[in-house]
Amino acid sequence: MDIDDAIRRLGERQYGLVGRRQLHSLGLSWKVIRSRIDRGMLVEETPRVLRLAGTPLTEEGRLLVAVLHVRDSIVSHHTAAALWGVAGFDTHPIHVSVTRNLHRPPAVPWVVHHATVIPEGERREVRGIPVASPGLTLVQIAGSVSMGRLERAVDNAWSLRLVHLGELAALLERMARSGRNGVRSLRKVLQTRQAMRRPPQSNLETRFLQLMERVGIRTMEPQVDVGDERWTGRVDFRDDECAVVVEVQSERYHSALSDRLADEARHRRLRSAGFEVVTVWDRDLFTRPHLVVRLVQEARKRAT
Repeated sequence: MDIDDAIRRLGERQYGLVGRRQLHSLGLSWKVIRSRIDRGMLVEETPRVLRLAGTPLTEEGRLLVAVLHVRDSIVSHHTAAALWGVAGFDTHPIHVSVTRNLHRPPAVPWVVHHATVIPEGERREVRGIPVASPGLTLVQIAGSVSMGRLERAVDNAWSLRLVHLGELAALLERMARSGRNGVRSLRKVLQTRQAMRRPPQSNLETRFLQLMERVGIRTMEPQVDVGDERWTGRVDFRDDECAVVVEVQSERYHSALSDRLADEARHRRLRSAGFEVVTVWDRDLFTRPHLVVRLVQEARKRAT
């Protein structure tokens, strides 16, 4: 195959990018590569990564530049979470992970994590970019984010069906042997959710679960279908210990008259079926959590 054709074919699979090491593996010498740069076919992005001239550098391309430069690395941590579509994370600054070795790369504009191990099977690919699996990503970020943010990330990944909680717990135990930060936090998140059949569907629902956890109420099951022969509806939370349902509502989506009338009709059906119904508004979750706790505790007393 013609040398230029070989370079172009490689670049076409990689957003117009080629690594010097990849070109050497094709049998191209330093002199041949230098000649393509001098005549304008290739442009240096970094000392280790070249771009086909005229090819725009896309967002995916910027991520791949980092991976090709930091050899044998994968996109990881916050960047991987964003690449998988987990809410609340951005691709920048770019994080990559590489198995620890004795030769640290020179200073680079990315966050490079030198991992003790990247477990077998946890290297994946998204849009042609090597990336940590969703489970490994959650383990990686557990030591660098708050408990609330970690809970929201787990819930979002679970809701998107990126992870299975049992498999995530098994991976965590495998990784825990290396003394990782965040192991205790992620264990706590998983323990809280291990009995749940479905993940919370919003950040508000996750915040409500966090509040209940703090006051020792661990029996709230999210997204439960209610009804016997006649389906009453799906409620945000149902207490597994007593006949209490909780609806977590946002002013933005439930303030219109038609919304309130529909909610009231559904709540009447729930009450006629024997449930205590607690409506929790987003403003109260943020500004008056003590009120939310009191309303739930009072409803639980009435239901027992």
